[in-house]
Amino acid sequence: MGFFPLDEELVIWKMWSEGVVKLAVWEAGRSSYREAEETLRRMAGIEMCASSIWACTQEWTEGLCEWQAAQQAEANAVPSRDHPQPGEAKHSQRMGVSVDGWLVNIVDEGWKEVKTGAVFEVVTGEQYDPITGEHLELAQAQACTYATHLGGPEEFGEVLWTEASQRRVPAAYDKVFIGDAASWIWGVCEDYFPESEQVVDWYHAKEHLHAAAHVLHGEGTDDARRWAERRKTALYQGHAASIAGQLDTLAAQHSGDRAKKLHTEATYFRNQQRRMRYLEYREDGWPIGSGTIESGCKQFQMRFKGPGMRWSRPGAQRMLALRASVMSDYFDTHWDLVQNWPLN
Repeated sequence: MGFFPLDEELVIWKMWSEGVVKLAVWEAGRSSYREAEETLRRMAGIEMCASSIWACTQEWTEGLCEWQAAQQAEANAVPSRDHPQPGEAKHSQRMGVSVDGWLVNIVDEGWKEVKTGAVFEVVTGEQYDPITGEHLELAQAQACTYATHLGGPEEFGEVLWTEASQRRVPAAYDKVFIGDAASWIWGVCEDYFPESEQVVDWYHAKEHLHAAAHVLHGEGTDDARRWAERRKTALYQGHAASIAGQLDTLAAQHSGDRAKKLHTEATYFRNQQRRMRYLEYREDGWPIGSGTIESGCKQFQMRFKGPGMRWSRPGAQRMLALRASVMSDYFDTHWDLVQNWPLN
């Protein structure tokens, strides 16, 4: 699909009413520009070409990014983190933050990681428990909003902190931080959310059990499955250190690559044991899985990984801001704020 510089020179987006432009930009945050063109034509009877939708989107998301940069500067100017601002009352709503990363194809750079965080309320409700096979009162995430950054963990921490501050996470008496074992994730947690309960995603931890089982008994074998299943209960009960010890003992009985892999898995469980108290977390009403952020990452990727899609870095950053606004149900509020933003 081509876009023409003359479109921008003529500022064609001014040909349309604000309502039409708003609808076009919203659709661009949900699907490709071509798909947005088709949706506007079929659903609203609006003949607006993809290049015009692109031009409108670029114009508005530039203002959105400027507004968000100002919000980020204000939020990160607060001298102390993980504490409410002076005069802000604590609240009893339990809050959660979950973090992961995914890849986007950037022109002249290749695949780069987009660090992504979800901020949510923690509530309890009856749901099916795949661990016990029963319907139980379990912790659930609701009212999810998202923060993203195409770059390093330091900048991402500031972006995530801005969203968490707006959701009043620092003022919550109780909060949880969930992620996999990536060191940058726990670095962000320690820097910005040190008072949170820290939880390594249960399903990620189980994958490491199965990885060790495959080393010992062969990938996909019944023996590997049985070995992992026997230790899953111990892991759930918080005995990650014991599992690490078992793996070290088994590694000593092997050599070469197999011993190295077993030692690697032992180190994983040993280093993360304080974040693997799953039974205790469940009893305290905390979620133990990162399904919220994994689902969020998949929703972002739906917009960024269409056939043949590659993005300029500025274009990806603007679309990330728009996609997060749409997914967080902020779009209407952001539209009004950006339209009245002084830099516009």
